[in-house]
Amino acid sequence: MNMFLRWGSGLCVLVLFGMGSSGAALAAAAKAMPAFGKYGCTSSRYKAASGTYEYAPRGSFTLAADGAYDYLGFDKPSKGSYRFDGSTGKISFRGGYFDKGEATPIEGHANRFYLVFPGMPESRWTCGLK
Repeated sequence: MNMFLRWGSGLCVLVLFGMGSSGAALAAAAKAMPAFGKYGCTSSRYKAASGTYEYAPRGSFTLAADGAYDYLGFDKPSKGSYRFDGSTGKISFRGGYFDKGEATPIEGHANRFYLVFPGMPESRWTCGLK
C-alpha cells in the first residue's frame, strides 16, 4: 500500500493505493495529521552539579495547511516547507532554518514532537501546539 498527503484549496487529503481486504485496518493505523497552528519549542540540559534540568525556550514555528512552515525564532521568520508521513507520524522539513530536519511524534501526546535538524545547537528540541 502506498500513502501520501495532498494539499489543495486549504484541505489535506490522505490518499491510499492498493488497499486489499486489510485496507481498512491500515487506514485506521495511519497516524493523525498534526494540527495546523503555532508550536512552541524548548531544549533541556542536565546540570550534574545541581542534579537539575535547565529548560530554555527556542522560539516557535507554524504549520500551515498548504505545506508551508515559518520558524519564528529570529527577527524575520525563516520560511520553508514540510511533508507529513501518515505511516510514521513524522514531519520532514525542507528549506528554511529546519532544512533537512525531522519532527518525530511523542507517543501518547497529540501535537507534541521531538525536533532535530542539521546545525542544531542542542541534541533535540521538544515542541508542542500552543
